[in-house]
Amino acid sequence: MDLDAAKNTISRSLSKTDSLLQRTAFDEWMIVNLVGLHREVLHYSGSRPQSAQNQFTDDLRPLGRELIDRNHRVGNVDFVPDGDGPAFDVLLTLGVGLFAILNDTRGSTSDLRQLPAWQDVEHELIRLGDAFLADPLAL
Repeated sequence: MDLDAAKNTISRSLSKTDSLLQRTAFDEWMIVNLVGLHREVLHYSGSRPQSAQNQFTDDLRPLGRELIDRNHRVGNVDFVPDGDGPAFDVLLTLGVGLFAILNDTRGSTSDLRQLPAWQDVEHELIRLGDAFLADPLAL
C-alpha cells in the first residue's frame, strides 16, 4: 500500500469508529516513520499541526514502552490506557518502522473504553490492522 492509500484506509476506518460511538473517537492521527533513530511525521490530521510536530517526542512517551518492549508485527494494534490529553492513545503497525498513531486529545483510551460501543470500535481498529497485514505500507 502506498501513503495515499494508507491515509484513505485509515480515514475511512476512523469515520466508522466515529459512527459507532456517535462522536469523534480520535480527533487527531498521524502516520509516522520510526525506523531506528529516524522520527518523521509523514501525515498529520487534527487541529494542532504545528504543536503536534513540536511536541511529538513528549506526546510519544506513553507509547514508549510499546515501542521498545514489543515486536511490532504489521497489523498489530496497541492501546495505551494512560495516554491522557495530547499524549498518544493507539499505535497501529502499518509496515516496517511505519505506524499510525491515534489520539483523543480530550481524554484517554480509558475514557473511551467506558463508552457502550467501545468493543465495536476495538473490532474496527483490529479490522484496520488486518488491512495493513494484508497490504503493508511501503514507502
